[in-house]
Amino acid sequence: MLADNRFIPHVEKYKTTKIEVPPRLTRRRHSTVGSDSPPSIHRCGHDRLRLRGTIEWMTVPGRVEAAEILLSLDPPAWFLRHARAVGEVAGWLAARIAATGTTVDRQLVEAAALLHDVDKALPADDPARALPHGDGSAAWLTRQGHPELARAVANHPVTRLIDGERYQRWAAFASREERIVAYADKRAGQRLAPMAARFASWRRRYPEGWSVEEARVVFERARRLEADVCRAAGVAPEDVRRLAWTGPALEAARAPRAGS
Repeated sequence: MLADNRFIPHVEKYKTTKIEVPPRLTRRRHSTVGSDSPPSIHRCGHDRLRLRGTIEWMTVPGRVEAAEILLSLDPPAWFLRHARAVGEVAGWLAARIAATGTTVDRQLVEAAALLHDVDKALPADDPARALPHGDGSAAWLTRQGHPELARAVANHPVTRLIDGERYQRWAAFASREERIVAYADKRAGQRLAPMAARFASWRRRYPEGWSVEEARVVFERARRLEADVCRAAGVAPEDVRRLAWTGPALEAARAPRAGS
């Protein structure tokens, strides 16, 4: 179960302000060449982001589009239950944090949380399957035209908590959105549960995964993550709930398109 500490340039490149735009997004480019303004993020409509000072557009999928992406992989029922649980816990936390006046991209949180495990549903011959879990999801979503989701999905696995220097970088620089998605995955298996129950489930499924000391370190780091996210949301861990948005989104995604 331990990550192999490999450095994945494909994922790490999103730490810079230069963003490579997939071919299908090039028609949305908006040139600001010659501007003296530093790069800054601006929302355009409900699902498009622009970096001022660059020529790149990015798209954050909305609820229905995220559901369509998930359903395109024909996920089994157990996979869908987990994705929905994580998506709804993350959505609830993001809404609570936003209500405190803290800036958080709720749309990015919900989409990344719903799609965090897509690498587990890919065909065996997909190149993303050869990457460590999380990195594979980031690579596949980037290929689909959603690189802005890469960091949040790449760094959600519990194995990141003992992944050497990569954990140290994540702990120091992770965005609020990344932390919410990572924490939501540690609170939801098939349903919302205390974090201790989630870790107990992992120990039963992977009894050879960690030594006693490694397990202690991982859980302590997870508790710090929990404290950080819950403090931002203004709630105690036992008060975390789900925001019921995935059912309507999936229903809309399954509905025939008008005119099709």
